[in-house]
Amino acid sequence: MANPFIPSHEAVWKNATLVSLNKNRLSFFAKEILGINAKEEDWHYQLYPGDDDPDLFIDFLGLDMAICFATTDFDTKQRFAVNYKNKDGRPWAGTLANTACIARALDEGIDMLNPKFLQEITLKDMLHIFRTDLYPLPMLKERMQIFREVGFVLEKKYQGSFHNLFRETSWRAFNKGKGIVERLMADFPSFYDASPYRLPSGEWSTVYFLKRAQLFPMIYHGRAMSVADWQKIEDIDEVGPICDYVFPGVFEHYGILEYAPILQDKIKKGELIPRHSIAEIEMRSFGMLCQLKLCEMTGLKFFQIDPKIWYWGRDKPALRFLCPTTDY
Repeated sequence: MANPFIPSHEAVWKNATLVSLNKNRLSFFAKEILGINAKEEDWHYQLYPGDDDPDLFIDFLGLDMAICFATTDFDTKQRFAVNYKNKDGRPWAGTLANTACIARALDEGIDMLNPKFLQEITLKDMLHIFRTDLYPLPMLKERMQIFREVGFVLEKKYQGSFHNLFRETSWRAFNKGKGIVERLMADFPSFYDASPYRLPSGEWSTVYFLKRAQLFPMIYHGRAMSVADWQKIEDIDEVGPICDYVFPGVFEHYGILEYAPILQDKIKKGELIPRHSIAEIEMRSFGMLCQLKLCEMTGLKFFQIDPKIWYWGRDKPALRFLCPTTDY
């Protein structure tokens, strides 16, 4: 079954006022991206457990994805960073710093994968788990509430684990409301990543992004592809596009996306972009449109396009916006 949420973006692409697509620049980029030598990510990071245990990997990854958002402080603009098992001597930063903290907690004997522990987790626990002598993690209370939610839903509906959720979906991301992405967005409020959008007629619609709900099965599939006997995601070709604040910045840097002067000025000044605002919706939605078009032009799938753009854009001085949200 095709990704059923992509059509929700068509009205945004048709009626946008702050963001536009430069098709010529996109065509140039499509040719360039084919030459980017970026392997498909297999997610064999030293932080992730479960090299021989897919259930453990899924359960760890689910907890990691639940809080995979907003690691840059909105005031200081510093990214969360932590030192733990750093092979190259550099600290983990951003969302991988989250991952490092969860891994450290498990190594210390903290029962992070137990839904009962998650339901009763305290701010004191959070401060210990995410402690650092570098830059602190923002939105700690919001993450605490999400852990409590995750523990409650897992115990109530999935016998205490994310791997049971995967099994109940027949390893499909989309399955007439019963796929992995669909269950995550329906059963876990924190995974519901969508915005209300007012149409020119005055009526309201919903635009679905579902970044973390789609990233979860995509990362799992990347690991499964490197292990012969792990179950693969049956409809992985339909997962995506995935869009947060990174992709629009990369596309704007290359001239593929063009921002209205008022929007460009706000981002350059470091002003926060409000959640569910027209600016946020258009930037994320057009970031998805770029990926859709690139897949059409190159013949690549979303999970193949994703690492190429990441590798190309990671060192570019892209114009990236900040939005106080738990969605990404």
